[in-house]
Amino acid sequence: MEFINCVRVRVKDDQVDQFVALNQDFKKGVGQSKSYLVNTGNRTFCWVGVWDSEQALVEARDEMISNLDSVRHCLEDLGNGLGVTDPVSGLVTLSID
Repeated sequence: MEFINCVRVRVKDDQVDQFVALNQDFKKGVGQSKSYLVNTGNRTFCWVGVWDSEQALVEARDEMISNLDSVRHCLEDLGNGLGVTDPVSGLVTLSID
């Protein structure tokens, strides 16, 4: 089964264009079949990765952190103790094609 990770972020008002441009340089990780950057609202984005397995996601973690570090200066604190990211991940329970 596929494994998905999602990371919600909010971009500083004057950094949206730079944030999107920097994301264009990101490469899919080994074992990653899809990668999306979704604009979910006013300066709020969500990275979505589709992985062959949880292990593939785990093995790509350092690269994902490196990608995050390259855009961290563009991000706002989300509040409530989250910092600049709100990550979740899990096994795909249902897929409707």
